Amino acid sequence: MRVRILAMLAAAALAAACQGAPPGQANGGMDDAQIRDQVEKAVDGLFDAMNSHDPVRIADHYLLDKQFAYMECTEFRIGGDGYGRLIHDWYPAHEHVTFKHVILHMIVLDTTVVVVSSRG
Repeated sequence: MRVRILAMLAAAALAAACQGAPPGQANGGMDDAQIRDQVEKAVDGLFDAMNSHDPVRIADHYLLDKQFAYMECTEFRIGGDGYGRLIHDWYPAHEHVTFKHVILHMIVLDTTVVVVSSRG
């Protein structure tokens, strides 16, 4: 179970970090450090939501549409509906579980695309 949770956290952090400004929106003159700061806040927000065990707060960090992709250990899920059901079942049933994280590496690919590896 521990490996599954760690893999889930890494995928969740990556997905959250890649949610930058809406496509086509300028970065407003932000430099790399400012973009990194925003990404750190987004990842922190995701883990705070996970620790709240509130599936709605967690889901708010994702665009759970048909194109949503999620890698969980050795299982690959396509579509936000399945992931939405997973978090609505798992988090309320595991309120004793808390999450800590550290961002290991971050690559700013564009003003709205950042890749993050994190350990939880």
